[in-house]
Amino acid sequence: MARGARIAAAWIGTLAALALNVTQATASPAESGVSTAPAIADPIITYTGTAPSTTFGDATGGLSLTCESTITGSATEATFGLQLLTLDAAASSWSQCTGPLGLSFDLVGVGSWQFNAMTQSGSVTGYTLADVTFHITNPDGVCAFDATGSVLATYDSSTQQLDTNPDPTLEISNVTGCFGLINDGDAADWSASYHISI
Repeated sequence: MARGARIAAAWIGTLAALALNVTQATASPAESGVSTAPAIADPIITYTGTAPSTTFGDATGGLSLTCESTITGSATEATFGLQLLTLDAAASSWSQCTGPLGLSFDLVGVGSWQFNAMTQSGSVTGYTLADVTFHITNPDGVCAFDATGSVLATYDSSTQQLDTNPDPTLEISNVTGCFGLINDGDAADWSASYHISI
């Protein structure tokens, strides 16, 4: 089976299992005929996603950084919970980042970020990428800050595109320097379109 078909099948199977588990989780044990014990989530695929251009923006200050990016992580079987994917932020990269005044920046993802499905009548309607943490520094030491929060996302299995929503749902903190252009409490966003492959 072609690589694209394999990952599409894996994602579709995961979503189908999710819908079944959501239905079972809302039924009584007698109605569902299944155990109420939590299912174990086993890894089924590892994936990478590439985006030639991804943008991190300070929506409050009207400033942005533009980078190239590659993400990596694992997909898991759907369980009685709604977590579908884990993004290994520490193993992912944001490179060639440029920002205000032509300054270069290093973006580092911290920890593991969890994709969680949002449901409507048992169907997946979108995703929330939770536990997002960026640490952003200028190599010359003139600016550094963190951005944390959650990001909305969508996935199209027919094109294998994972898109993050550019809504400013992250918050900036721990600002050092930055010429007053970036400040604690500013709202920020992460906008990207990743092509997913295994």
